[in-house]
Amino acid sequence: YWRMWNLPVHHWAHAYLYTPLVHKFKLHRLHSAAFVFFVSAVLHEASQREMTTIIGKKVIGYVFSC
Repeated sequence: YWRMWNLPVHHWAHAYLYTPLVHKFKLHRLHSAAFVFFVSAVLHEASQREMTTIIGKKVIGYVFSC
């Protein structure tokens, strides 16, 4: 299970970020991997922040409406 839970994201990042960086822009594999890791981290943080904000507003709204 743990090896396959994030395969869609892995395949997307490999196809649309890593491969073009290595082949089209001739970036070194290590630099390409670091760039993909950075983009993944930023997107993960943004999605977590958005979900926390949405859930937090609902919880606060519920608490103060009682």
